[in-house]
Amino acid sequence: YTVWPEYGRGYGRGLYYWGLARELLPSAWRWFSACVASSFNGGPRQALTLGQAAIRRVDRALRCRDVVHIELAKPDSRDAAGEALFYLDSLLVALSGAFDAVASVAHITYELPGQLRWASWRNRGWLKQLGHADDNLAARIASATDGWDSLELVSTLRNCLHGEALDLVTVSGGYGEGRTLVTVPDAEAAKVRSIVQRHPPADLFGIENISSGLALKPEILCEAIVPWAVSTLDGLMVATDVTRLPGSQPRRSGQGRRPMNARASLACLK
Repeated sequence: YTVWPEYGRGYGRGLYYWGLARELLPSAWRWFSACVASSFNGGPRQALTLGQAAIRRVDRALRCRDVVHIELAKPDSRDAAGEALFYLDSLLVALSGAFDAVASVAHITYELPGQLRWASWRNRGWLKQLGHADDNLAARIASATDGWDSLELVSTLRNCLHGEALDLVTVSGGYGEGRTLVTVPDAEAAKVRSIVQRHPPADLFGIENISSGLALKPEILCEAIVPWAVSTLDGLMVATDVTRLPGSQPRRSGQGRRPMNARASLACLK
């Protein structure tokens, strides 16, 4: 992964995608720094691991996005399309996991009642509790907002893993040509159509209506869903008042545990 060609400088895959995720989540610098400081200054250790998990899952989604494009740049074949579908499934799982990790950090930050596993932006009861603690954060992902729609599109397509799966269909073109699309099960197709209709046109999402139902072009869907979801995640991070995490703010000299120094901060990122 060449970064500065004039100096022959490059990154390995891991550092490249981690850096890319950090670049696309500018609010994560403040958000994750508070998670790290809290964990090193007497706060819950989970704040660090969950914060790191959110960024790492965006990292993985970006890797999957690239592989989808690589596979679909090959000569059209069911094999290449099948591999692209595998990585599209993985991309949706990674983005869903990132949303869950950010919700878990919010649960810890605001010391919400109930078990941590209940933390989910799609859990109406949990979101109501969050609204009592921070209505601005809860409003960012309220029903019918852009944030909610981005989460719903990711979740709806991801949920195909639990039932009828996303599948492949070859659509014939002229002169014996064909192209392979991904079909969406009928149970999820109505919700996908409803979301896309609020953010037209449908072709920006790679959505097509074919004789058997709803289909999509994975490479186009990736270019719509990844930036949208990542932008929503960044907005949730910036709206989370992580100063409320215990130990996230520097203490006065002589009070409590010593603040984490720069070396310790760097070590936890390795």
